[in-house]
Amino acid sequence: MKTRILKLLVLALLAIVMIFAVSCKDKKDESIKDAIIESEKESSTTNENAGISFNTLSVDGTKVYGKVSNSTQDFSFPNEIEVVGNADFIVSLDSYGTQTVITKTIPLSEGDNEVYIFETINGKLTTTYTVTIRRLPTYTVSFNTNGGSQVASQTIEENSFANKPKTTRTGYTFTGWDYDFSKPITQNTKITASWSANKDTKYTVNYYLQNLDDDNYTLHETVKLKGETDTTATAEIKEYPHFTYNENASAISGNIDGDGGQVLCVYYTRDKYVISTARNNTKAGTVTGSGTYRFDKEITLTATTNAGYTWLGWYDGETCVCESEEFTFKANKDVTYTASWSANKDTKYTVNYYLQNLEDDNYTLHETVELKGTTDTTAYGETDRYAHFTYNASKSVISGNINGDGSQILSVYYTRDTYSIVGNNSSTKAGTVTGSGTYRFDKEITLTATTKAGYTWLGWYEGENLVCETEEFTFKAEKDVTYTATWSANTDTKYTINYYLQNLEDDNYPLHETVELKGTTDTTAYGETDRYAHFTYNVSKSVISGNINGDGSRVLSVYYTRNTYAISVNNTSYGTNTNSGNHKYGKIITTDAAPYLGYEFIGWYSGEELLTTDTSYTFTVDKNVMAQFALKAEMSNFNFTSTVTSCQITGIKDKTITEIVVPDYVTSISQGAFSGCSSLESITIPFVGKERKTSSDTYQYPFGYIFGTSSYTGGKGVEQYYHGSRTSGTTRSTYYIPTSLKKVTVTGGNILYGAFDNCSSLTSIEIPDSVTSIGSAAFSYCDSLTSVVIPDSVTSIGDSAFYKCYNLTSVVIPDSVTSIGFYAFYSCDNLTSVVIPDSVTSIGEYAFYDCDGLTSVVIGDSVNSIAERAFYNCYNLTNVVIPDSVTSIGEYSFSYCDNLTSVVIPDSVTSIGNSAFSSCYKLVEVVNKSTHITVTKGDTSDGYIGYYALAVYNSGDIFEGTKLSNDNGYIVYTDGDEKILVGYTGTETNLALPSYITEIYQYAFYDCDSLTSVVIPDSVTSIGDYAFYNCYNLTSVYYKGTASDWTKIPIGSNNEKLTSARLYYYSETEPTESGNYWHYDENGNPVVW
Repeated sequence: MKTRILKLLVLALLAIVMIFAVSCKDKKDESIKDAIIESEKESSTTNENAGISFNTLSVDGTKVYGKVSNSTQDFSFPNEIEVVGNADFIVSLDSYGTQTVITKTIPLSEGDNEVYIFETINGKLTTTYTVTIRRLPTYTVSFNTNGGSQVASQTIEENSFANKPKTTRTGYTFTGWDYDFSKPITQNTKITASWSANKDTKYTVNYYLQNLDDDNYTLHETVKLKGETDTTATAEIKEYPHFTYNENASAISGNIDGDGGQVLCVYYTRDKYVISTARNNTKAGTVTGSGTYRFDKEITLTATTNAGYTWLGWYDGETCVCESEEFTFKANKDVTYTASWSANKDTKYTVNYYLQNLEDDNYTLHETVELKGTTDTTAYGETDRYAHFTYNASKSVISGNINGDGSQILSVYYTRDTYSIVGNNSSTKAGTVTGSGTYRFDKEITLTATTKAGYTWLGWYEGENLVCETEEFTFKAEKDVTYTATWSANTDTKYTINYYLQNLEDDNYPLHETVELKGTTDTTAYGETDRYAHFTYNVSKSVISGNINGDGSRVLSVYYTRNTYAISVNNTSYGTNTNSGNHKYGKIITTDAAPYLGYEFIGWYSGEELLTTDTSYTFTVDKNVMAQFALKAEMSNFNFTSTVTSCQITGIKDKTITEIVVPDYVTSISQGAFSGCSSLESITIPFVGKERKTSSDTYQYPFGYIFGTSSYTGGKGVEQYYHGSRTSGTTRSTYYIPTSLKKVTVTGGNILYGAFDNCSSLTSIEIPDSVTSIGSAAFSYCDSLTSVVIPDSVTSIGDSAFYKCYNLTSVVIPDSVTSIGFYAFYSCDNLTSVVIPDSVTSIGEYAFYDCDGLTSVVIGDSVNSIAERAFYNCYNLTNVVIPDSVTSIGEYSFSYCDNLTSVVIPDSVTSIGNSAFSSCYKLVEVVNKSTHITVTKGDTSDGYIGYYALAVYNSGDIFEGTKLSNDNGYIVYTDGDEKILVGYTGTETNLALPSYITEIYQYAFYDCDSLTSVVIPDSVTSIGDYAFYNCYNLTSVYYKGTASDWTKIPIGSNNEKLTSARLYYYSETEPTESGNYWHYDENGNPVVW
């Protein structure tokens, strides 16, 4: 009884625990245990064998598993679990015991169902079991019979086996299912049947031929065949003569049905043939019966024969197939049969000929002709049967068919010919003629002539033949003919000619001469037109000719104008003269000749006769006089216009020329005059640009102006700046200058602003003595210019005059120059030396800036200041002489002259500008004679002049001479036993430093980017800062000492190119240990072991 009470208490406590389990999950086990412990205090009953066991389920520790049939919908644990002793169990749906199942029976879903069994003994929780009960699911097994009879699907419980069904298919043999039925079903499964087709399935082919008399088809043949089921059967297309396979009506292919029911039908249409007829002569008869007929159709062709023809028969080509007019046969081919006849050849026809009457237009039957010919051929009449008559086509029936009945009559008409009878008058002044006209053949005609006074009748002539001596001439018309009435005229009729000559001083004409003459009546009398020398017949004033009247009354008047003679030049473009024009014969005159520029006077000529070579000529006018000028040879290749005082070149004739020389007298050159001279190599010009200009003039055109702004092959576009509409500003144009042009010689004018700006192809320019100043930017960017000689006439060199003339190697500045402008020689990289004459008083800012090829500069004694950056970045400058006249050295004036090793500052210098000698890394010796400044070694003051110095000598210090020497390009400073390498000025890229060097000074090889290897002697004890800075191509360093010695040499900062190069140590013999070693070969070159 107490045990039951305890159990009830335990159950009650468990229920309480479950109520709070949701909020106290982490203490679920402890709560249950506490409740059990409390209950145990009231019970002393124990049972060591108490517990639960499972009858059918499998137990693995606390895991319990079992399967039940799909038909089991509930699982009862009381029936499954056997309880021993004081044990009991609780069934819960969760592991916390919050979803207990009072009935201890759970519903089962298909698949795994999980529950928890809490075992208790004496009310104490002892074991928790996780129980999985799998209710076996069912799966559907379906069957794809693949064309066979249908099979029902099966529902199979998991891990059970499907039943193998049966299926059938007509025309096929079953070969199996694609599944192993000995395997259990574990999922929904679809099983497919396999078949093999029978190869002896029957099918039928029926052949039908079209009927003769209708469009139906009759079965002609049946063929029984076999083939593979459900493959395509195709009927054979057989050949039946005179029948054609009908594709549209036929079904020649189809599936071979398993039941043998497939019937293929092949239809053949009866062939049709075209039966054609032809006639060898369409006029001979008719034919019927042609058409299109089916094979084997009986046909009859019928012919009828016209009168006048004989039937010959039916022909197939050349073969006669039937002699009767009716021809019966059966159609079996396309064929043409020709009906043939022959025509009669003796058919009659008549031709009537009519001739036109003489007196009227009617026609009279003249002749009837009876003839014979072939029936239905063409008969023709004659068209030239009668002389003096012409066939009249419009009125005649000249041809026609020869009818078989002889009824054809042809009518041919002939028109009477007409003739032109002409009475010709040999002289209309001698008489008259009548009777001419057009007359029909055989008409009688009379020609009549009358004779005028003064003429004698000669007769009627046909050509040269006299046909009638009387004035009346009667005859009949029988041809076209001309008869000429002929007379003779008198030959002694009188006439008069009066001649008049013009005066010298006025235009009047007095009678000079009267001439009496005789001639033939009614002919033309003529006066003379060239009777008097130096006079010319005046046609407009004269009556030079006229008819010789029979009464002698004819008077002719002939006027002569006094000749004028021209005073002229051979070419008005070549020169001019005074009193030019026309002058009357006999006048005394003086004329003077003046040639235009570009031409020369040859002499005064009359025709080919040279009269005089004097430019002034006086003579009596009796001939044409011409001043002869000739083109000067030097201008022969130019197109130009000129006057006595001006000459403008507008173009050039031969653009292939290599040299042009423009004479000094040329005053202007047109823009583009020399455009297209792509082979030009040198040119000589009297001025630069369009014309001679001064610095105060506008439009100071540059050199490129004469080559123009149009591009051409061989011309390079050069942009040039110059003074245009105002001198206070600049303009620019692009001119196309021949790339072949290298040399320019200027013989006059001025070199003004931008004169040769950007002429990068020119290598030589000669400046004339007339130039007094070289304008600003005059030669800027002439980077092919190699040398310049400045004449003694030049007093100033303008700003940027030789700006960036990179290849200028020498320039001679004459003593006449007093100033050198700003940027004058800026970036003249190849200028190696400059002598600034004593005449120069000022050097402009940036004057020699970046002249990195400059090695020596001599500054004249008159220069009082060196402007800012005057010699900036002249890094190859090794020697400069500053004269006593200089009082100030401007800012940065020698900055970056990093090969300048020494400098002497004269006493006259009072100031040195900021950074004047900055970055002059090799300026190690400074001699300062100025008492105005004090130079301190290592100091940045006074323009860094002493900053890099090894020795400084100020005013008052003893200077015994330079300690610098040049040993094959190595600049060495000697201070006692110290041999300090200051720099290298040579061109070698593989260097072996002198063995006596003790120190490599700072910046010694600064920016030596061509240096590839160097041999450093073991005498070197230190290497200064930046000594090998920017030696980008330095790859090998050969040290004459050992690795230990090398580590003892202090190496200054910024020598990464030295330290990153491959370092080799000297070894006279080949080392046995590994490492970087070198020795000398037989030629004294370093070689790596």
